[in-house]
Amino acid sequence: MTSQNVQVIPRKRWKAMPVQPAAGHYRLVTFHGTKILFGTLPVFMVGALATASSTWFPQWLFYASAALAFLELATIGCAAFLALPKYRAERALGYTTWPSGDELGQ
Repeated sequence: MTSQNVQVIPRKRWKAMPVQPAAGHYRLVTFHGTKILFGTLPVFMVGALATASSTWFPQWLFYASAALAFLELATIGCAAFLALPKYRAERALGYTTWPSGDELGQ
């Protein structure tokens, strides 16, 4: 969905744009949520392996990390779902705050 007519708007100018909140706001939520998710996945995996192989590991730690991982996935999914209409509205107006890889290279 790359177009030569779409202008990439830097974060400093998001508040002045007609689509609010900007799709880029949701992009930041998904970006930071993904970083946190990748940080907690090792804890989840260690908990899963330790719980399956022994009884000394506290099972609540596994369930807590699993719940956190699913909560993070739900947050990322909801942000992406909410961003879609904003993203399309921005593109229809000729700009974007959630650029594609090609547009980042402009």
